Amino acid sequence: MKIFLLVIAFFVCLRSSAQTITDVARSSQLIWYGIDFSNAKFSGFDESEFKNKIPTLIKKASFAPLSNGRIKWLKKRFEKDEVIDSTDLTQNRNSKVLPVQNQTEGVFYLELENVKRVVEDYHIHGKGYGLLLIAEFFDQKREFVQLWAAFINNETGKVITARRCSAKLSIQLHDFYNQWEDGIETAIANVSKNLKANK
Repeated sequence: MKIFLLVIAFFVCLRSSAQTITDVARSSQLIWYGIDFSNAKFSGFDESEFKNKIPTLIKKASFAPLSNGRIKWLKKRFEKDEVIDSTDLTQNRNSKVLPVQNQTEGVFYLELENVKRVVEDYHIHGKGYGLLLIAEFFDQKREFVQLWAAFINNETGKVITARRCSAKLSIQLHDFYNQWEDGIETAIANVSKNLKANK
């Protein structure tokens, strides 16, 4: 009988420590860690855009990645009762990014292990679940943005699951910043659809 109870206790502990994307989807709360640009690559931009527009885009995405109502927007998209803004770390990391040093000619891909290392650099501890977007590739000529969405178990600071998400830019938007911010929003919307499908 004791052995049987020990076996049950073992599997209960194993289940509680092995969180899944379904647990994230069913949780009523989500912590928003923002968008990390520390590993992002940029292609097809001219010298002026590298010096002026991309740094401004990163700053805008760091402090207001969606709009003035970004938390309300995230709550609706991810169907959460509460979304907590915790973007201080991403703001600090992004302030050190020099886009002109991150130019590339071809398509750039981060591996899953790279994504996990970025998350580990945050030293996250706490309760519940978090979402960190890791900017991967911005291509001006092909007009698309590519990011990783990492869902995190805050208690362990480890990635529960991470997937690449991408979006085409809207040709109807002619303003540089509106185009790229819309692309980021579309990528996030695609992430939310995948999450809700796992409820």
